[in-house]
Amino acid sequence: MPTDSHGSPSFSPSSPPSPTPESPSPSPPPSVTPGSTALAPSPAPETPSPAPETPSPTPETPSASPESSLPSPILTPTPIPTPTPTPAPLPVVLNGNFDNYPNPRGNLAAAAVPWITAGGASIYDDAVLPKRSSPNVGFLRSSGGAASFAQTIDYLDTTKQYQIIFYSYKFDTPQTTCTLRTTMGGSTISTVLQVAPRSTAFSQVVSNAFTPTTSSLELKISYLCAGGSLNRFLIEDVSIVQLE
Repeated sequence: MPTDSHGSPSFSPSSPPSPTPESPSPSPPPSVTPGSTALAPSPAPETPSPAPETPSPTPETPSASPESSLPSPILTPTPIPTPTPTPAPLPVVLNGNFDNYPNPRGNLAAAAVPWITAGGASIYDDAVLPKRSSPNVGFLRSSGGAASFAQTIDYLDTTKQYQIIFYSYKFDTPQTTCTLRTTMGGSTISTVLQVAPRSTAFSQVVSNAFTPTTSSLELKISYLCAGGSLNRFLIEDVSIVQLE
């Protein structure tokens, strides 16, 4: 048995249990000698990543066409025109100049339409008779009663006033007092006494203003001489006017 320096036997101590090896400390980076190139350590191989999943294709938003990218036009509504009301027809005297039929000798009834004649009333185109409008003239001769022209006037406005206007001519010198009378619906609107001398030109006759009671009335122009005188009398251009 071996002995130590003091002559005591020496024992080798029992070796303690080896410690669990620790993970090696990371090696210090190698020192770089000036002037030398440091080599980077090779990286550890990476675990390959799983292959990425192929994403579902996102539907593409269709690109707007150039026209749709323009601002929408502002539409202005077309105004609807207000219809213009049709004016109401005005009352008129038909065939007021007695010229609708150029040759009354062939057909006196046709020449007078729409006038209704009575007594010694007729239409004449004699060259000897004066006229304001050719070829005809209204002719009146009182022979035992009144001679007259009459017709119905339509489209009268019961809120308006009217006058009847025409022209008269004493072709003969009245031997007695004769009366030229105008009526509307039987109401007298003018009375003109016809006395000597005879006429040398047509005279205008203007009736009094009247307001119709209905939309249609009969206009009558009559001529009557006292004592049955046969004086001839002419009328022309009968019309109706509406007063403002």
